[in-house]
Amino acid sequence: MLEGVSLQNVLMLGGLAVIGFFLFRTSRGFLFRAPSKSTTPAEIQKILGERSRDSALADAPAEVLRWHVELHDTARDLKAELDSKLAAIQAATIAAKLATQEAEAAIAQLQDERRALETLRREQANS
Repeated sequence: MLEGVSLQNVLMLGGLAVIGFFLFRTSRGFLFRAPSKSTTPAEIQKILGERSRDSALADAPAEVLRWHVELHDTARDLKAELDSKLAAIQAATIAAKLATQEAEAAIAQLQDERRALETLRREQANS
């Protein structure tokens, strides 16, 4: 009866059974426990009390405060870098618009001169 079953298949089946057993044991408490009463944000706010922005980190460890300050410094540096890049892009955009206007004006002037030259050539050819 077990002639076609290899040892590898038996070991794999046993391993899956052990894994299934442990997964069932750990999740049994999650599956069969009574649903807990969910708290609303208003209840959480009532428990924690009102906190202003200044007092939010008042009882935080010194390392957290140091990280907070470093994050603000990094944010300020990044904002300054972005502002400078934005100013450079705006200056380049203004320069490009001026160059485009100058090029369009030069093209219009050349087209007017070309029309005038063609008119002059027609007049000379007719006379």
